[in-house]
Amino acid sequence: MIEGANDPLAVAAAIDGSLRPTRLIHPAAVRCSTSYYVGSEDWIVPHVRADVEALGATLDVIPGQAHVGAFFAAVEPVLEAVRLQLR
Repeated sequence: MIEGANDPLAVAAAIDGSLRPTRLIHPAAVRCSTSYYVGSEDWIVPHVRADVEALGATLDVIPGQAHVGAFFAAVEPVLEAVRLQLR
């Protein structure tokens, strides 16, 4: 489903990275404010929380959404989270 509209190597890298709960984040490599969002039902929530903590980033959890829903079905709550971060 996601390979049709995306670069297959980028998709493979994203999936590979998501499957590594101990992957290393280098906070010094990120030089701007970072904001994450994730669906509350997504299996990667603990990993996203770890990334957010390592980076000193902000996190918005979109209630009742899994991975695909947080990107496609939850437009309104995602846009609201982004709007509040841009203030």
